[in-house]
Amino acid sequence: MNKRVVENYIPFAIEAIDEMIEKNNGLVVDQEKKILNEVFNGYIATLGASIIQSGLVPSIAFFLNENQSSEADRKLVIELVEKILRKDKKLPQKKDLLTYCFENSVDEATEDTINAAIAIKLAFRTYSLVKEE
Repeated sequence: MNKRVVENYIPFAIEAIDEMIEKNNGLVVDQEKKILNEVFNGYIATLGASIIQSGLVPSIAFFLNENQSSEADRKLVIELVEKILRKDKKLPQKKDLLTYCFENSVDEATEDTINAAIAIKLAFRTYSLVKEE
């Protein structure tokens, strides 16, 4: 983790979350009041822990799995990471995070993904979170 990079990523994370709020996808409980589904707070924390414990590629694959039995769509967390890396010009528009992992060094891709996940976690603290019913 690089504190300076995380600090630079926080505005990108807020922009990415706001873009998701505008789309009114599963991340949002109340679009008008910008209230987010609190389950994503746990998903973001899980991403960082999973990367450290299992590795980057298995963690991304887990979050992209469509045959999941989770409360909400975990793919949205990966979409947020991708948006941040695109805003930092590390991830080209037409590439996804998994491709980025294969085309760059594992250490670089892991560091970038963890920095983005931390920025998302910190940005989430600026929004109201509630458990969706």
